[in-house]
Formats: sequence, structure tokens, C-alpha cells
Amino acid sequence: MLPYCLNYLYSFLAVPSLSSFFPATLEPSTMAALPPSPIIPIVALGVYRHVAATMDPLFNNSPFRMTAIMDLAQNPASVRYTPENMATVLYNLHPRPKVFITGAAISRQMTEESIAVWSSYVQDSKEKDTFLINVCRSSTLEAV
Repeated sequence: MLPYCLNYLYSFLAVPSLSSFFPATLEPSTMAALPPSPIIPIVALGVYRHVAATMDPLFNNSPFRMTAIMDLAQNPASVRYTPENMATVLYNLHPRPKVFITGAAISRQMTEESIAVWSSYVQDSKEKDTFLINVCRSSTLEAV
């Protein structure tokens, strides 16, 4: 289901080729006018970081990149998933996250909590074309 979701996202976002982003020569006056990054950042939440990291090969040959993985087992405990830590990650990554994936092993309560943090980030940051992939609920895909 996840590869289908990514194909859908890729076609929906209609990311142009890399060559359209980088002129042959970069002059200081054109640096500010460059379009946004061709990378589509993903933030994931899973019980174990190494399990979420196994999704990386799904993103080969696509603009999607796993830019942050939050988990429940990371050491030190101060960097594990909490709503506050997730908000810190979302608001500070560059380029800004466009996709949030919540894992199948995350409790329903934590899934709802993390989705509320994601929704708040999307609303506050005014990011467009964002998506939520909730693997917990039969792999739903929602445009936010």
C-alpha cells in the first residue's frame, strides 16, 4: 500500500526535473530567486527507528526523503517521541516536511496525538500539498 501512496503523492505534487531547478551558472543575484528544494521531506513515527528506516528503499528514484524518524526507544530518552519533540522537529527541519507517516505499531491514542501535532504544524506553517499516511488505520492517505 505504501508504494501506491508514494506514487500518488509524486504524481499529485508534479515535481519537475532537477535541471529546471538549477541554472547553468549561479550568480549571486539569482540565488534568492531559486525555487524550493526538489526534495519532498518525510517525517515518520514508529516504535523502533530501525524498523521505520527500512522504508528508505521505497523512496529510491523519487524526490521523497526520510528526513526525520521519531521513535519510542531512542536513547537518550529526552529525544524520544513526545508531542513537544515532534513539534520541534517539524518546525525546524529544512526543507519543511510535506509528508508524515505514522506506523502500524503506534497506539491509537499516540496516533491521534501525533496527527494533532502534524495538523497544527500544517495549519501554522501554511505548508501546501502536505500528506498524512496513517499506517495504523488500514493505510489511509489524507491530503491535509
